[in-house]
Formats: sequence, structure tokens, C-alpha cells
Amino acid sequence: MSDVVENSRREKLVEAAATLFHRRGVEATTLKDVAHASGVPMGSVFYYYPTKDDLTAAVIARRAAHVVDMLERHSRRAGPVGRLHALVDVWMSDRYVDAQFGCPIGSLCFEVARVRRLDATAPFQTLIDWAESQFRALGAGAKSRAHAAHLVAALQGISLMASVMSAPDLIAGEVAYLKNWIRGLRILDEHPRRQAARRTAERAASTHRSRST
Repeated sequence: MSDVVENSRREKLVEAAATLFHRRGVEATTLKDVAHASGVPMGSVFYYYPTKDDLTAAVIARRAAHVVDMLERHSRRAGPVGRLHALVDVWMSDRYVDAQFGCPIGSLCFEVARVRRLDATAPFQTLIDWAESQFRALGAGAKSRAHAAHLVAALQGISLMASVMSAPDLIAGEVAYLKNWIRGLRILDEHPRRQAARRTAERAASTHRSRST
């Protein structure tokens, strides 16, 4: 069997599993379900992923890779505020799906970590590390890590609430709140800079007056 065919089958299996895990949950999805949804023979499922844990780990890796791709696109935006807003807007765009099935990252990682005891930290770690770098660029300094953890926790928490309550408007409200919060951090960061610039200008003007007299 060619590498192209093997890669295609692997991709079909992981894609089908990711969709089923999101909509049904990991434990409620069988390998037979994945085979049927992907159109890949059952024997091939066991060939590529001998156990359900193997397939689950592949789905987690896929989610983590998607997070990396998403953040790379956001990193091309101008300014840390714009980049952070772009991240928050993902939840706004997905609010109806999240309200129905939960966040595809959070719901998967929570179930996997609690029930199957697999390492599901990569997607969250990537999100927090990236957000921290944006807050540092914003000038948050030592608070950057805490701000990043707060942002990711808020997004995941509101997805959970929206799913439980079937209320996508909860996500819309939280998105608006977080974007205002991020803008507020920018204002706070800019204030000391304006003060420093004013002091520099005042010193320059004072020096100029002294020389003139």
C-alpha cells in the first residue's frame, strides 16, 4: 500500500474521530463508529491505531496542531491587542457549535485527562504560552502569565456554561467583556509611557529655557 493511501486513511480516521469525539464524547464513541464514519475498513483501524488510546492521542495531536496553525495566522495581525482580539473572536465565530457540543478543545481534553488518563495539556499550553507573549508585548510584564491563564480559562469556562445552558449568547457577552478588558490593559500600559514622554519633554523645555536665559 502506498504512503499516499496510508496517509489518507490515517487522516480520514483522525478527522472522523475528532468529529465524533466532539459531538458524542470519547467514551461514547467506539472504534466501529469511527470506521463507519470514515469509510475505512475496521481491520485498517486496528492496523493504524491498535487501541482507542492510540487514536485518541492522534486526535489530541491534531487539535494541538490546529491551535498552532490558528495562532500563526493570528500572529500576522498588527499589534498584540489585535492578535488577542482575533483569538477571542474564534469563540464568537464558534459560539453556536460550542453551545451545542462544547469547545472542541476543552471538552476533549477534559474527558481524556479525567477518564483515559492521557496527556492532554498540549493545546492548553500552546494557547497560554502564545497569549502570554502577546500580553508581554502589550507591556503587562510579570502579570502576563496570569493574564494569559485568565483569558484561556474564561474562554473555556464560558464554552462550558454555554453548552450546559444551550446559550450561545453567553459566549457573545463574554467575548465583548474580554475584548474590553484587553483594551483596558492597553490603556493602562500606555499611561506610564505618556507620563514618561511628558517628563522628557518638560526636561527638554526646562533645559532650553535655562540656556536661553
